[in-house]
Amino acid sequence: MDMPTNHQVRELLDREHIRDLVHRYCWAVDRGTLEEVMALFHEECHLALVPGKRYAGREATTTWYDVYMRNRMEVLRHLIHNQVIIITGDTAISKSYFDAVGDLKGESITVAGFYEDTLLRVNGEWKFTEKIIKLDFLVPLQEGWGGKRSSATWYRERRELLRERNLRFLQPLPKRGAAAMDRLKLTKSLREIRACVGEGRRLREIDQ
Repeated sequence: MDMPTNHQVRELLDREHIRDLVHRYCWAVDRGTLEEVMALFHEECHLALVPGKRYAGREATTTWYDVYMRNRMEVLRHLIHNQVIIITGDTAISKSYFDAVGDLKGESITVAGFYEDTLLRVNGEWKFTEKIIKLDFLVPLQEGWGGKRSSATWYRERRELLRERNLRFLQPLPKRGAAAMDRLKLTKSLREIRACVGEGRRLREIDQ
């Protein structure tokens, strides 16, 4: 049996490091801090949400994760499946499915989608330079994800229900400064992946 070459060993180690990076991302997003999440990204990094928008640069990426981490589900567990890794020198592409379950204000939620990650190795360490999060569905567990009733429909119906109850949170707020409006736009984008559904304070922000 032929002994593995140095190149083959190096590639196996790189693949393991990349798998570990994606797994550590899941732990950080579910249970960690903003600092732990951003430690997995290079200084030059970007984030894209589908559906949603692209956040170019570390500052925009950090701000989005800051909003997300402060509004994530009380219980959240997500897992990685069928990861495919392509390594070219000091760059790599990682594609993987994710499934997640969570507790949103006492309601069981199920989520699925996939990640498309671009990575760069600097000084022997792999980190993300771009993460694309593509959401397939986010729906209550009891309703399931099949059929014509999409997660967008569920979100719309929940919002209309709150409107009908005339919640005080839906009253318009005073106009805000540019910085506050930028954060509000990020919060709206966060709702596009349904992480903030159901909380009255943030629903009030949507109506501005």
